[in-house]
Amino acid sequence: MWVRINNMNAQINNIQDQIDENHTANQHVMDMLVDIQKQQTQIEEHLRVIKQHDESIANLKQTGFSVDSDLSNTGDVQHLTSQDMNKIIDYWIYHMGVSSEFKDKGDAFIQAAQETGYNPIYILAHAACESAWGSSYIARTKNNYFGINAVDHDPGQSYHMGGSLEEGLSSGARWIYVNYYSNGYTSLSQMKNAGYATDPNWSHAIVSIMNKSLQAL
Repeated sequence: MWVRINNMNAQINNIQDQIDENHTANQHVMDMLVDIQKQQTQIEEHLRVIKQHDESIANLKQTGFSVDSDLSNTGDVQHLTSQDMNKIIDYWIYHMGVSSEFKDKGDAFIQAAQETGYNPIYILAHAACESAWGSSYIARTKNNYFGINAVDHDPGQSYHMGGSLEEGLSSGARWIYVNYYSNGYTSLSQMKNAGYATDPNWSHAIVSIMNKSLQAL
């Protein structure tokens, strides 16, 4: 009797061991499936972002900008990346022959756009126009890339806008946003009419850079 009981216990233990092994194997398979599903979701999201980005670039190229375009970082422009901005900067340097301090600074324009709510291509175009692509005296000495307070009769009154190119772009764009966009001057033509610049071609010069920049994308 004891022998039979011992044999039965051994069989039970053996079956339990097999059940435990199967459970462990099944759990391992389940964990692998969960990991695969996570990876698939990440791939699908990455592809969705790429598709949305490509569609936004195509829309921007088709519609372009005008002096009456809203300058906010909404719609298709919000999908622009620092890589896009570096492509634009390289286009101007290597294909349009400009000499620029903005080389490899695409991140700075995206950061300024995120901090201020402005279109990064507008920020680049405005800074390029006002500072001769970052080479002007007040750009080099005061990181003032937008000619802020550089009045015609006394450019020396221009404001010091930060300790680096990145700070200058962000603080300058923020100053413009507070003093113009938030007061209802949301386009280049409205900013011009509100007295930002005296040059009659100012708004057209900036929008020209904006539209030519789209060719790099």
